[in-house]
Amino acid sequence: MLILNGFRFSVYRRTLGMNPSYLCTQKITRRAVEQTQQIPSPLPARGKQMITTQFIKSKNALLNEDIVTPRIVNMQVMEFDEWCENLADGSTVTPADVAAVMKRIEKRLPSFLALNAKVVCSPDGLTFRPKVSGSISQSDLKKKLQARKAAESDPEKAAKIDVNRTLKTSDLSVKDCTVSIVIDLPKSWSMDFNTKAKLKRMAKNAEELEESGDTGIIDNGDNGNGSGTTGGTGTDNTNTDNTDPTDNGGPDMG
Repeated sequence: MLILNGFRFSVYRRTLGMNPSYLCTQKITRRAVEQTQQIPSPLPARGKQMITTQFIKSKNALLNEDIVTPRIVNMQVMEFDEWCENLADGSTVTPADVAAVMKRIEKRLPSFLALNAKVVCSPDGLTFRPKVSGSISQSDLKKKLQARKAAESDPEKAAKIDVNRTLKTSDLSVKDCTVSIVIDLPKSWSMDFNTKAKLKRMAKNAEELEESGDTGIIDNGDNGNGSGTTGGTGTDNTNTDNTDPTDNGGPDMG
């Protein structure tokens, strides 16, 4: 028995340990299997989900009447690592490669936007652009001039401050403006989302149970083809050039 075991061990050693080409073949085969085997997508594991919506009744002070509005509840979160894994799924890149590109975008994008440039980040037209906000009204100007006149210690200078003068573009200073980043979504994204998004009405709360009865409204909890959602191609389409080219950073309050 000992000799037989020793014989078996020697054969195993001669087959695997003394034949490098065998080991090389096994490594190549294993690597090929790992490369061709796709990583399971994390999304199917979540199950077939819908956008759970709750309806809230509140008082609209502007209209002076009750209003019912929807809000999304129980929203899921796809973390950064999971997002990178999903993007890498079925491609030749790894999640680490995707993460590296994402981090590169975070570092580079603000610098390009600071150069007053729009950056198109996708073939469909996903665009990042800078936006400037700020305003001053006639009443705001009057308050500022009144405060300046009250703080002026020299009576002659205070008398020259006209608190009722007409508003000028130079009254809005650069210091009163703020910059931000606007994202313009492609129209194709909104159309695709509208076809895939499904709304599901949340179980009735205590207030809805009290109101139960024939309301005259049919709601089966599904918005069908997503017609209840709204799309958009951007968060802002206004002209943001509200600064004066001669503005030196401070308003002319005199």
